[in-house]
Amino acid sequence: MNDVEFTIRRKDGQRRQVIESASAVRDGKGHVIGYRGFVRDITERIKLEEQFRQAQKMEGIGTLAGGIAHDFNNLLGIILGYTSLIESGKVDIQRQEQCLGTIKQAVERGASLVRQLLTFARKADPSFESTNLNETIRELVRMIQQTFPKTIAIRTELQHDLPSVIADTSQLHQALLNLCVNSRDAMSESESGGSGELTIRTGVIPGTTVRDKHADAGAEEYAFIEVCDTGAGMDEATRKRMFEPFFTTKE
Repeated sequence: MNDVEFTIRRKDGQRRQVIESASAVRDGKGHVIGYRGFVRDITERIKLEEQFRQAQKMEGIGTLAGGIAHDFNNLLGIILGYTSLIESGKVDIQRQEQCLGTIKQAVERGASLVRQLLTFARKADPSFESTNLNETIRELVRMIQQTFPKTIAIRTELQHDLPSVIADTSQLHQALLNLCVNSRDAMSESESGGSGELTIRTGVIPGTTVRDKHADAGAEEYAFIEVCDTGAGMDEATRKRMFEPFFTTKE
């Protein structure tokens, strides 16, 4: 039986996403004498999955919000402090230029934080493009370093000549953010009392290695991302369900 997913237009003009399953009907000698199939409307399921993905994004943003708010308060404090110093009229021209330079850096840092938040939170259809995995990871690390406990060390081991891949950068951000937040939570609940080490690695592995588990992997080599932490890890029951879209171990 083969499943094919496609879009149809109903008589009332509505577009619906459907999945068709069909199989051959054979006689006693094994000859195909017909086909049997059915079509299921999966439009609502797809909408629910998209809502769930967006909810996951916003949950991730909520996790970062406290640390980012603290970072913004620090930036605003810098801007206010140096502005007050300039307004006092008690600094010379050279010192004023230094103050303005510091204010500019604080504003640029705040704008960078906003851009990163918008990148994580944006709701859009999948957009596949050439993506630099190392740069995507560096951007993520810059953000989580501002928000994760200082007792958790964040390390990167990025292959310097890593080839670009075709991917949806927004979904990649989201997947990595979820992994890092889960790692943070796992280490926070560990016996070490919230301390630990989170490591993100990139590299290249040969296609033959990938084909051991995925027979249809036809490329000669693949880029990989590895996320490791010093938490307790997953038990076997959790590992079996880790790729189910609605599965979670959190209350």
